[in-house]
Amino acid sequence: MSHRSIDTDSIAALVFGISCIIGCIEGPFSINTILDGSPSTSANMTISSSYFLDILVHNLSVLVILVVGGLLIALPTVLTLYINGYVLGLLVGNGITSGNLYVVIIGIMPHGIFEFVGMLFGGIVGLSLCHMMFRMLSDRSSNIDAEHQLVECMIQKSVLALLLIIIAALIECTFTPILWRCLYD
Repeated sequence: MSHRSIDTDSIAALVFGISCIIGCIEGPFSINTILDGSPSTSANMTISSSYFLDILVHNLSVLVILVVGGLLIALPTVLTLYINGYVLGLLVGNGITSGNLYVVIIGIMPHGIFEFVGMLFGGIVGLSLCHMMFRMLSDRSSNIDAEHQLVECMIQKSVLALLLIIIAALIECTFTPILWRCLYD
């Protein structure tokens, strides 16, 4: 029996991308506070290990939800991908309409590149886990070698996601506040 392959990479990217577009469209209408070009609270944060740990623990929690959510029919995975994309879209949409897109770019871009790619990898792993579970339940004679390769790939993507999340937290608690201070002092 042949199984159609599900491209979990594309599904994760589509959920995140579409929610980002929806958030961008709704951003000007949904956020009560308009970005005014002044530094955010991250500019006033002191570079400390507790700030790093706060950011890291939060983002690792999101990563765990993305991956483990695959065990729950991937609903937590899809919802978390959607919410993260939507919030990013809200910020970008609000930045565009308020004429302060540079505030969003400066505040998010340096660490966001790593964080969002890490989150996407986590979402891919969660969706892959769900897909693999359904395949194993529907076909008792599944190819063990193929399943083993998929598990290895999921482990590699999970480790990569973890590394990207750690890098993002380091950048967010060190580089971003320094950048804000350079621009606004």
